Amino acid sequence: MFAGHRQWAIMAGVISGLLFLLAAGSMLPSLLLVYTPFLPLLAVGLMLGAPSAILASGIASGFSMALGPDVFLLYVLMFAIPVVYFVRKSLSQQALTPTHRIWFSQGLVMTDLACYAAILVAAIAGSLHETLSGNTNLGALLPPVMEGEPEALASVRSWILEKSFVILGGTAWIQLSLFYGLAVLVNFLLANRTLRPSLAVVPFMPSGWLLAGLMGAGVLSFADNPASSLAAKAAFITLLFPYFLMGLALMHRFSILWPSRRLWLSLVYFFMLVFPASVLGFIGLGLAAQARHLSNRSSGQTS
Repeated sequence: MFAGHRQWAIMAGVISGLLFLLAAGSMLPSLLLVYTPFLPLLAVGLMLGAPSAILASGIASGFSMALGPDVFLLYVLMFAIPVVYFVRKSLSQQALTPTHRIWFSQGLVMTDLACYAAILVAAIAGSLHETLSGNTNLGALLPPVMEGEPEALASVRSWILEKSFVILGGTAWIQLSLFYGLAVLVNFLLANRTLRPSLAVVPFMPSGWLLAGLMGAGVLSFADNPASSLAAKAAFITLLFPYFLMGLALMHRFSILWPSRRLWLSLVYFFMLVFPASVLGFIGLGLAAQARHLSNRSSGQTS
């Protein structure tokens, strides 16, 4: 690593660590800051490469130790590991021929991160079930206004347990979407200074193992053990995210033939925000594309 690169990486790590302390310590409205620690890490990584991202993430992780080992672990799992992996894979290339190389598929990078997120939400879901269904004093987990209201506490606990897989899976979707959106924004703002010109997702095809994992999570969601069932449901929702990306990528490819393409794409995204259930259509499109690909491959055809 060049000395100049090292200085930029150290600066990015310090800034990311301070932003994380501000958000985690609630010194400022944390919702406004919770995703800002990603920005300096992504910027230095996309400009200077994975070694700089690793150094910056390590320095920022050291800052998080000021709030205790649990917060340090949170930073490493939620910020450092995703950024380092994203930068390393996004800046890698594949050789199609001895003279022709292409950037690694951005869709596959996000697929890997979705699988990582599925593991995390499954672990959190299982722990949450043990916490809320056992001998834990729920009053300690809820605002003081709820204390002294056993029936209300029981109702809230039941609601959290019932909906936690949706909450966790939805949170993973938001986290993945915002992370990718921030990466694209950083790459756009630093145009001509980043190592990869574009982070756009083009049509891609994940491994059949993703579909196997999705089906496995679906089967385990019917398990007799409540904690296992909850974890599997949360993982199932999270593993649908790559298929959503596949559907969007296919729509963008087809939209090249649309008249007034930008207008129609804007309307599609607006409709998606107003009616979130419409994402199921894109998930279905992605699932159908992989099913067709696997069917063609098994019959010896090309997709």
